[in-house]
Amino acid sequence: MWEEKYGQEGYDAYARWIMDLYLEYGQRHPLYDPPWSDLFGVTTYEKGGSVMHMLRQVLGDSAFFAGLKEYGWRNANEAVITDDFQDVMEEVADQDLDWFFDAWIYGPGHPHYETGWRVHPPSYQSSAAYEVEFAVSQMQNQSQHYYPFRMPAEIGIYHDGAEEIISFIDSIGYQRFSVEVDYEPDSFLFDPANKILCELVYHDDIDDVPQPGIAEQPVAAIGANLAADALFTDLLHVRFSNPGSEPITLSLYDASGRRVKVFYQGKTREFYRVYPLHELAAGVYFVRLEQASGSYTSVKTVKIR
Repeated sequence: MWEEKYGQEGYDAYARWIMDLYLEYGQRHPLYDPPWSDLFGVTTYEKGGSVMHMLRQVLGDSAFFAGLKEYGWRNANEAVITDDFQDVMEEVADQDLDWFFDAWIYGPGHPHYETGWRVHPPSYQSSAAYEVEFAVSQMQNQSQHYYPFRMPAEIGIYHDGAEEIISFIDSIGYQRFSVEVDYEPDSFLFDPANKILCELVYHDDIDDVPQPGIAEQPVAAIGANLAADALFTDLLHVRFSNPGSEPITLSLYDASGRRVKVFYQGKTREFYRVYPLHELAAGVYFVRLEQASGSYTSVKTVKIR
C-alpha cells in the first residue's frame, strides 16, 4: 500500500547512505585484519555494515536472521573468528558462502560496474516483442580491488512509471545479454534497490561499455621471493620469503583473473605450506603474493588432473 511505501524506500536510502560514506571516505584494504591506522575507520564500520546488508540480500530475511540468532546462541560468551560466523550462516542457509566471504571479507575494495543498453524494436528479427540488450563490465583496478566480484544483481526496466526487475548473476569481468519485453522501455537502472556496494557508470550505448583486461603484471615489484609447484595434482607446495613489514595476502587465482582461494594473510617473513586442492578443476592458475599497497608478484601453476 502506498501509505507504507516509506518503509522500503527509507531502508534502501539508508543502505545507500552507508555505502556512500565508505565509497567517499573508506580505504580499500580488506575488512579482515585491517591496518591499525584504520581499525576504527569508515572501512570497518560502514563497509562492514554494507557487507552485512548484502549478505542479507543474498540469503533472504528468513535465513539471514535465523543465522544471526543461531550464531548468537551458539557463541554466547565465547571468543569467535570470522570462520565461526561463516560456518553458522552456511549451515542455516544450506549453501556454500566461500565466494561471498572471499570477496567481501578477505578481499579488498569493491566492484566498479559500467553498464549500457540498446533497445531493438519489434521489427528486429521479426519478433513481436522489444529486445533489450545489456552489457555489464567490472572495471575496478585489479591491483587494488578483488576481481571479479560474484554477486546476484538486478536491472530495473521502466515504462510509463512501471518497473520490471530482471535478476541475474554477475560473476565475470564482462557480460552481454538480452531480454524481451512487450512494451517500449524508456529507461533502466542497474541495482535499483541499492543491494550492492559498488561504483557505477552508465553509458548511452551498449558498445561504449569497456571490456576489462586481466592484470598479469604487478604495479610495482615487491622484494619477496615466491615459489610454487609448476605442475601439481592434489597437493600444491608454496613457499615465500618476505623481507618487508607490510601485511601481505597469498591467494590463488584462476586464468580468468578470479580469486578462488585465500591461503594466508599476515606479516610472516618465512612461509612454507602444502595445500590440499582436491576439489579444484584442472587448469592454469596463478599464486599471487600481494602487499596491502596493491603491489604484488605471482607465479603460474597448472593442475594436471
